[in-house]
Amino acid sequence: MEKTINKIIPTLPGVYLFKDAQDIVVYIGKAKSLRPRVQSYFRKNPNDWKVDMIQQEYADLDFIITHSETEAMLLEAELIQRHQPRFNTMFKTGQPFLYLTFTKGKNGFPALKIVRNKRRRGTYFGPFLHKRQARGAYQFLLHTFQLNACNKKIENGCLDYHIGNCPGTCKSDFDMADYLFRLELVKEVLRLKDKQFVVRIKEQLKEHNKNLAFEKAKRLAEYLDNVGLIFDTIRTKYKSEKFADEIFAATTPAAHVAQVHAQVGDELSRLLDLKGTVRTIDCFDISHFQSRFIVGSCVRFTDGKPDKNKFRRFKIQSLTQQNDYAALQEIVSRRYKDQSEFPDLILIDGGKGQLSAVQQIFPNMQIVSLAKREERLFSAQFKDGIKLSVATDIGK
Repeated sequence: MEKTINKIIPTLPGVYLFKDAQDIVVYIGKAKSLRPRVQSYFRKNPNDWKVDMIQQEYADLDFIITHSETEAMLLEAELIQRHQPRFNTMFKTGQPFLYLTFTKGKNGFPALKIVRNKRRRGTYFGPFLHKRQARGAYQFLLHTFQLNACNKKIENGCLDYHIGNCPGTCKSDFDMADYLFRLELVKEVLRLKDKQFVVRIKEQLKEHNKNLAFEKAKRLAEYLDNVGLIFDTIRTKYKSEKFADEIFAATTPAAHVAQVHAQVGDELSRLLDLKGTVRTIDCFDISHFQSRFIVGSCVRFTDGKPDKNKFRRFKIQSLTQQNDYAALQEIVSRRYKDQSEFPDLILIDGGKGQLSAVQQIFPNMQIVSLAKREERLFSAQFKDGIKLSVATDIGK
């Protein structure tokens, strides 16, 4: 029997995870656009044994959306090492990442280093997955800013000093101030002050081509690609902690996820003095442009995950000028023409006024409004609101 995808997959960058009937992750991949990449596994692929094995084992699929393909690539490598899926071969052993950092060199001077782990305190740039390009950029920065210090002591300088590789740390008259200045320049480059730096490289590249120095031009073009990749990776500001909730939902057996969500739902009910466990929450918001072109939106979360099939967007029909209360009444009443669509809890962006406006329509529904500036929740049970803080009881 031919298997098909049982979920709606977005055309966004991210990571996809194939799971077997026991909810064990068997394969992890990344994609610039998730939907066509995942769909490719369900086309006939007679010459790809891995795809054939994944199809045989496939019982469920989850995905995690990222902001970019680079971020997806980094997340994929970390998840493969963490979960060891049996059909993945790369990234399962060793340390998949490299970092650039500033630390003490062998001679005791501050130095730019490339390392595999963040073992010491300091400023780190990364992680970088493309190791060849990371090492190439590292060597380029050392050479360009003349930072490849040695640990020798030679009065007239070592051979590397005379050919322009060593900054002269081997000499007794070594200019430490100039060296530290160049080191700070590299820090600025890695902090993404890179536009002028790239312009200078491109100008030099044109000069080499003009002088028919094609070998130098080729080498400089490779450096430019390497440094460009470094900049792209740093811009992602990658941390797997950003995806902690999504990773938990995608990699944890469904029974355990349901248990955790039920516990959180019970705690939310206790905090807000609601009836029953909260599993589904609909969130409403109103937006407008210069008090005109008013639109409303409703997004649903089921067990803590976005339920995109239940998302709705409304163009306000009864108003031409801004009136948040009336706009909310319109979109909420339109959303629940079919009362079988009611969630366990309605969350509204606003304060007491917005809460009252919606309660007039559905007085028996459990409704909470969130006044973001005041960081306060309002409900029928808490007319003066609950002040939100880091110490809120949920999750304790």
